[in-house]
Order: sequence, then structure tokens, then C-alpha cells
Amino acid sequence: MPGTHEPVAVLGIGAMGHGMAASALRAGIPTIVWDRRAEATRDLARLGGQVAATAADAGPGRASSRAGSRLVADRIAARCGEDLAEP
Repeated sequence: MPGTHEPVAVLGIGAMGHGMAASALRAGIPTIVWDRRAEATRDLARLGGQVAATAADAGPGRASSRAGSRLVADRIAARCGEDLAEP
């Protein structure tokens, strides 16, 4: 159901982070984004992303390097009904 997902955070909005955050937002998953460069988060904010002022403001335990990336990928896959499991 839309609106019933726990938020995810994506820290570092490079090519991979941007794609994961945009996919999460399109899937209706509340998404918190942060990057050292504010301009990197602008289009994600227009898509409905919440921009954190600092990495710490994104929330403890919501995202951290590989574990955070896997969490986001798993939630997007579950929402979209796809299997994104690593080989």
C-alpha cells in the first residue's frame, strides 16, 4: 500500500545513489537524501524526497554504505515485485 513504507535514506547522491533514490521515490517509498553538494539533491526534492541538512540528520541506522544500499535495493525490489538479489 502506498504510504505504509518505512523511510529509507540515501547518503551520497552520485550516479548510483541518485538512481536508487529516484527509484525509491517512484515506488512510493518515503526517501531521505543527503549529499555534500546541495544541488545534487534538488531534483530528488522535486520528486518528493526529503533533503537532510547533514548526513546525521538522515537518521541513525537508515543508511550506511553497502548496508544502506542493500536496504534500499531490497525495499525497491519488494515494492516493484522484482528479484534484485545478488548472484
